Amino acid sequence: MHKDNQTVHNSFATNFFDRLIALRRTIGQKQGIPPYLIFSDATLEQMAQKRPVTDADLLYISGVGERKLQLYGDAFIGAVREFVRKKVQDGQHVPGSTFLLTWDLFKAGRPIHEIARIREISPVTVVSHLAIMYERGESVEISEWVSLEALDLIQGALSLFAEPYQLKEIYEHFQQQFSYEAIRFAIADAKRKEWQQRR
Repeated sequence: MHKDNQTVHNSFATNFFDRLIALRRTIGQKQGIPPYLIFSDATLEQMAQKRPVTDADLLYISGVGERKLQLYGDAFIGAVREFVRKKVQDGQHVPGSTFLLTWDLFKAGRPIHEIARIREISPVTVVSHLAIMYERGESVEISEWVSLEALDLIQGALSLFAEPYQLKEIYEHFQQQFSYEAIRFAIADAKRKEWQQRR
């Protein structure tokens, strides 16, 4: 990472850490418990650096387990999303914000081609963002891109390939029978199931 980008990243983290401290204090006051029992400073520092926007992201933060995810996940993920959106609206580049911006438009009911136009990215990239958000636990009706039969066939063949999966290899393995989007969502679904089984 270039020095300027590192400086911006660190200033984001410091600024956001202060907000997370305030949120923790507010929750502690409402529940009548000491703030450190909610999350430690070290956990909040990591949260400020990583900016988790989904349940799966939050579970990768040290000090966040299933119980704390259930108790406090919505509040802290909501704070992360709000912070990221605000920084982007202010014209700042926030590393990792691109999936969230696509997701917001999708949840607002915008079609894929319109999201691509608004965000100035390709429709293929929009779909890949949605697949990533689905993999991380968000709700997407994936049957629009992949049938149950295709899901079973593609996932059944994944053991033949090394991770990280190369879509082209899988596409050619099936002799172009399935679209890249179908393959992408089949992989996302497999990873989502793995994540859910680990919970």
